[in-house]
Amino acid sequence: MKKKSINDNTLFRYLFNLDNRNLPESIINWYKNVSSVVDSDRENAIKELAFIKGDCRNLVVFKNIC
Repeated sequence: MKKKSINDNTLFRYLFNLDNRNLPESIINWYKNVSSVVDSDRENAIKELAFIKGDCRNLVVFKNIC
């Protein structure tokens, strides 16, 4: 079975409207499927992704934090 994960590339594609999936809902569903509790702060932060989707076209600098 292929392991599903949301990596940097997936997030990048979503934020730049290159991925049409509902990524915030997918993340929340994943938490629920692995029996993790999603507190309200984390859930709100995940849902904020929907509001910034497509607004990243003017982003100038990318920084990879290791």
